[in-house]
Amino acid sequence: MIHWESQLERDVVLLLEFSPGISAFREQPIRTYYSLDGNTRRYTPDFELTFHSGEIQFIEVKPLQKALDPAESHRLTTIREHFDKSGRAFRIITETEIRQTQLLENLRVLFRYRHAALDAFGRHRWRERFKEIDAISFDEAAVIIGGNIGVWNLIDQGILACDLRSAINGKTDLKVIKEGEKNAERYI
Repeated sequence: MIHWESQLERDVVLLLEFSPGISAFREQPIRTYYSLDGNTRRYTPDFELTFHSGEIQFIEVKPLQKALDPAESHRLTTIREHFDKSGRAFRIITETEIRQTQLLENLRVLFRYRHAALDAFGRHRWRERFKEIDAISFDEAAVIIGGNIGVWNLIDQGILACDLRSAINGKTDLKVIKEGEKNAERYI
């Protein structure tokens, strides 16, 4: 269970949850202290991301209008410099990066099928079924699997992949992810 403090953070959680290139994430992971205008301040980033490469990045989620406010911009620049000095990656993201309409719509569809997770045997069985295929259309996969729900489930499970930033229809090309192959896609 991940807690979020705004609708913008809720959308970030969806992007993180479905980013194949992110192996783990957690909310409000650390507390750090920095100096701003001669005063010591406490700061807690919104999220910590761990990528498959092992790289760790801290992110702050802010509405663009708030991030552009001169006082807030100064504060965030100081925080970024604090993280840079300690050798930790830090990034500020706004709704311009988060609110990718088609991507969020597709991820919301995927979320509906999250409850139907496959066990290791089920994933292996489907990978075996598709091992001779590199690419297939959504409609062709639906015929093999037995319906659209099954296709969405295999996309969620990382067995099939497509460009989730584009509208998905029957002609959408799906890539078959082979056993051991990693999809490093990051939506943030």
